[in-house]
Amino acid sequence: MQTNKIAIASLVAFLVTVTSLVYGQESSQSDLAKAAQNPVSDLISLPFQNNTNFNVGPYDKTQNILNSIEDGFFEVDLAGNFTSYNGSLCKIVGYSREELKGMNYRVYSKENSDKVFSAFNRVYKTGESVKEFDWEIVTKNGEKRYVEASISLIRNSGTEARGFRGIVRDITERKATEEKIKEMLHAFGKIWTK
Repeated sequence: MQTNKIAIASLVAFLVTVTSLVYGQESSQSDLAKAAQNPVSDLISLPFQNNTNFNVGPYDKTQNILNSIEDGFFEVDLAGNFTSYNGSLCKIVGYSREELKGMNYRVYSKENSDKVFSAFNRVYKTGESVKEFDWEIVTKNGEKRYVEASISLIRNSGTEARGFRGIVRDITERKATEEKIKEMLHAFGKIWTK
């Protein structure tokens, strides 16, 4: 058993030395000693994030999966006030979890609140989901961003509507690329017609 520990410590010291040589960093005796204390942790890297949130949303549900996705998830009541959401939505709109709780969509969709209302109203009246609905938002710090959403109706155990849920994706970069392509095509058209 002691021989195995020595072999593992020697292997770790060797790996740290080789890594430092490859990346041009010098390792000190203390670095080697730290690496030898827990050699397995230096060899294994698992990207694990729990992200459990309690007291978010009407049912105090755990949102592990929702917080591990890059897209924003939300639930709003029929008036458009946030009742549940994930951390990605907070990043997209630029508000903290505490600030977003109970906030109405009109706060960050100022210039497009009529367009957003129309989309949600269509879902409410028809019961059919809306996919790839996009609009411009204004983040807390005043930055304009484009988002795309899929929206569906939430019903009580019966057929009564109680709110909406959806997925939001930041498409600002895609919109900028589309705009550049349009400008290039316009410029190419001018050259071509000369």
